[in-house]
Amino acid sequence: MGEHARPDPPHGSRNLIIVIFDSLRYDTWTAARPATLARLGEAERRWSYASWTAPSHYNLLMGLLPHTSPPRVYASEYYKRDFSR
Repeated sequence: MGEHARPDPPHGSRNLIIVIFDSLRYDTWTAARPATLARLGEAERRWSYASWTAPSHYNLLMGLLPHTSPPRVYASEYYKRDFSR
């Protein structure tokens, strides 16, 4: 392997792209219908665990993605399952 060669990825690995628009409302995003970014995949409506930027970004850097806030589910039960992943 050359000095700048990259190792092969582990078997079964996939690419993941997360696009974050701080302070962009989901309804505004869907109304804009951005053709180019929409080609990356389906947009999901999610909520951050914190109400301001710094702790929300900290959660992302620690691997905790924004949650989906499912209806009629206690937050503690949802968070417990999410944290265990």
